[in-house]
Amino acid sequence: MPPDPAALRLLDAAENRAREGLRVLEDHARFVLDDAALTAKLKSVRHALATALPVGREARCAARETAGDVGTALSEPTERSRPDAASVLAANAARVQEGLRSLEEWSKIDAPERAAAFEQLRYRVYTIEKRLLAATARPSLGAWRVYLLLTRSACRRPWADVLRAACEAGAGPIQVREKDLTDRESLAHLQEVRAITAAAGVPLIVNDRPDLARLCGADGVHLGTDDLPIEPVRAMLGERALIGASTHRPEDATAALAAGADHLGVGPCFPSDTKAFQAFPGTDYLRWAAANVTAPWFAIGGIDAGTVERAAAAGAGRIAVCGAICGADDPGAATAELMASLTDASPRTD
Repeated sequence: MPPDPAALRLLDAAENRAREGLRVLEDHARFVLDDAALTAKLKSVRHALATALPVGREARCAARETAGDVGTALSEPTERSRPDAASVLAANAARVQEGLRSLEEWSKIDAPERAAAFEQLRYRVYTIEKRLLAATARPSLGAWRVYLLLTRSACRRPWADVLRAACEAGAGPIQVREKDLTDRESLAHLQEVRAITAAAGVPLIVNDRPDLARLCGADGVHLGTDDLPIEPVRAMLGERALIGASTHRPEDATAALAAGADHLGVGPCFPSDTKAFQAFPGTDYLRWAAANVTAPWFAIGGIDAGTVERAAAAGAGRIAVCGAICGADDPGAATAELMASLTDASPRTD
């Protein structure tokens, strides 16, 4: 592309269109979705765009004639408002793609290799747009405060009665954690649980098994540190699926969020009757999470009526429990008591 003023203005306008749209998308991924993986991908595209440009910003700025641009006075009414976040994302993704396409086409005149670079960036944005829109439609766990880890053997009453009572009292999400069932037994059990949680409007999470989560129509899966990696599970279940991760230290939390987890288990906090732990990061880790993690996180490990206030005092606004509800004579009352103990905490709900 010859470096005449008109060409520089064209280059500048197309780059501005793409860069500004990328920033809108990146801000949504970073501040609304709290999605470290998508944020990193958008930042990478933005930096690659700057590297691919043949002329520096100073030269392009010098060629600008905004006052004399015949396009600045043209506007459509539909450009002045957006009905929702999805429409903002779609409009700005289109701006990025159009800007990159313009850069690509005009670069074909004298720099085919640069045109190819812009083309590849455009393809990357197509994929990111799909992920952004799906992630925006993903249900959030931000409003839920008492996460029930449903295990049949831990239930004092019939498990279905426990589940219904907990859901009615406001527990959610529900994670099915069964280690001693065959795959067929697990699927049949999950389908029964799914029917109850769906009727109650409560998200269902399956422990460890993304395949069973998909088969039973669950909302997501929870992955431990030795389970499948988050990235292939996200590819398998799609962007709308909830994926939680167990974390035991700050490095675990940072890595899980960067890999695409949308919520975390943080702990173990205290000794537990339902699961053995080798080490306890305790309330120090809760305090770190409260100060550093903006995605929904749930304090886990040994939390019951006797320890929940200590967890809340350390910054936990959400908890995950098993025995405290499953083993209670009155699961509904136990759920309500735990929720009341969290009243003073104020977790994010976005």
